[in-house]
Amino acid sequence: MLLVTIAGGFARSLFNVKHIDLGLRTAHVLQFRRTATQWLRSGRELRLFPQLEDRISALPGVLSLSGTQEP
Repeated sequence: MLLVTIAGGFARSLFNVKHIDLGLRTAHVLQFRRTATQWLRSGRELRLFPQLEDRISALPGVLSLSGTQEP
C-alpha cells in the first residue's frame, strides 16, 4: 500500500511539473535547421546568413530573430 501511495504521489508531481506555466508563448514560432553542405563551408556561408537574417527580419509580423551556430 505504501508503494502504491508513493507511486501515485510521484505521478501527480510529474503531471504538475508538466503543466506549470513558464510564461513562454510558443505560438507563431518558426524554427528550422540547416545542414552544412560543401558550398556553405566554402566561404559563401559568411555572406548567406546575414542576408537570410535581413530577409526574415523584413517579413511582416516578425518581432525578433535569433540564430546559433554549431561547430
